[in-house]
Amino acid sequence: MKMNLKKRLVLELLNLFNLANSQDPNTPCSRLTVRKEIRDVSPDEWNMIKRVVVRLQENGYIEKYARAHTDIFDYYHGGAFFLPYHRMLTRRFEQDGQQFDSNFFVPYWDAARDFSNPVSSILFTDDYIGRDGDPSRGDCVQAGFMKDMQFSYPYNHCLKRKLNGPGSTINSWYPPEVITSMMQTSRNYESLRNSLEYTLHGAVHLGLGGEMISKESPNDFAFYLHHSNMDRIWWKWQNMDPKNLMDYGGSNPAGQPNGSLNDMMRGFDRRVGDVMRVGYGEMCYTYPDVVPLERIRSLFDTKNDTISSGSSVQKRTYGEENVEKLRSLNIEALRSIFPKLLTNETNPNMFDLPPANSALSRAACISSNSEDCSDEDGNTNKKMPLPFPPTEMFIKMHKLDRSVVMDTFEKYRKVVVQLNEAGYVSPYL
Repeated sequence: MKMNLKKRLVLELLNLFNLANSQDPNTPCSRLTVRKEIRDVSPDEWNMIKRVVVRLQENGYIEKYARAHTDIFDYYHGGAFFLPYHRMLTRRFEQDGQQFDSNFFVPYWDAARDFSNPVSSILFTDDYIGRDGDPSRGDCVQAGFMKDMQFSYPYNHCLKRKLNGPGSTINSWYPPEVITSMMQTSRNYESLRNSLEYTLHGAVHLGLGGEMISKESPNDFAFYLHHSNMDRIWWKWQNMDPKNLMDYGGSNPAGQPNGSLNDMMRGFDRRVGDVMRVGYGEMCYTYPDVVPLERIRSLFDTKNDTISSGSSVQKRTYGEENVEKLRSLNIEALRSIFPKLLTNETNPNMFDLPPANSALSRAACISSNSEDCSDEDGNTNKKMPLPFPPTEMFIKMHKLDRSVVMDTFEKYRKVVVQLNEAGYVSPYL
C-alpha cells in the first residue's frame, strides 16, 4: 500500500530535521547503523529489508535515485567524485528506508568472495535477488523479491537483468587477494579510486547487466549492495594509515578544477569533506570488519605490538589464517603485490580477506571459468580464473580514457597470473 501524501510529507520533514541536526561532520553519531555482509544478514533482517525496499519502490524513492544518478552521471564517474558521491547516495537511500523501519540498513555484498563463479552466490537465489532475466520476456527477472516490480523511469518496464557469462552465468572477476593488493599498493586516494572503479566496480555492473549496465542502475537493489561494498573497501583503506583518512584529490569532470575536500556535491548540498569520516555527521553507520583508527591502538598489546590473542578483531577482521598463506610467497611477490607484509605494521585494515568459502562442488567448479578443478579422486591443482576485461560499451558510456582503463585491468590481471605462477591456491576457490 502506498504511503498517503500527508504521512509522506511528515516523514520527509522529520528526515530533513534529523539531517539538519546531524550534519556537522565533526560530531560523532549517537547511534550507528551496522551494515552487515549479505551472508551475515539473518532471515528476519532480510525479510525486513525486502519489505522496506518494496515500500521504497512503491513510494517513488527508487525512481528518485535512478533519475538523480542518470541526470548527473558524467559528473560523478571517472573522477575524484566517484567514491564520495556514491557514499552519500547510498546513505541517503538508507536514511529514506529508515523512515519505514528504523532498523533498515543497506547490507554489502562482498562480491570478491564469489569471484570464480559469481552466480553461485547466495545473492542470486530466489529468496534474494534472483538470477538472470528471461530473454523471451525482454530480460525481465522471473525470480527474487523484485520480480514483480514495475519501474517508471526512464520508461515503464520490469526489472531487467542480463548476466554476461555463457548459459546464464557471470564471468569471473577479482578475488579478495587482488582487493587486498589494491589497498596495500594504492598510495593515495586517486590511485585507489582509479583502481577500484575500473576493476571490481565495473566488473560487477557488467556481470549483472540489464539495469546494472545502464545509467539508471539504482533501479536494481543490487546497485546498493554493490556500492555499500565499494564504500566499505574505501573506508577500510582510509583506516589503514592516518594519512589516508582525509586524503582526497585527482581529476574532476572536464572544465572543473582538481578534487578538493571543499567541493560541493551536486544534488546533496554537501561538501566532499562532510562525508569523509564514517561514524560522524550524517554518515551514521559502520562496517563490522573495519576498525576505525582511533580504536586500533587499544586492540594491540603495548609490549609486542601484536593483536591480543583470541580477540574478536583477530578472528573476524584480521583473517590471520588467510594472511599466513600470503606470507609463504617469495619476497619478490610480496614486495610487488603485498608490500605491507614486509613491514612490522599490524593494522587489521591492511587486509580484505574474509572467512574462506566452503569448497566449490565439482559441478560449480566446472561451470566457472577456472582452468583447473578438483577431479573426482580429490586431486587438486586449482588456479584462480582470470578476470574478464571491461567492455568497449562500459568505457564509452562512462566516457573513460580507454588506455587508463585497460592499463588498470592489465595491472590487476597480472596479480592473478603472478599468484597462480607462484603456486598460490586461494582459499576462496
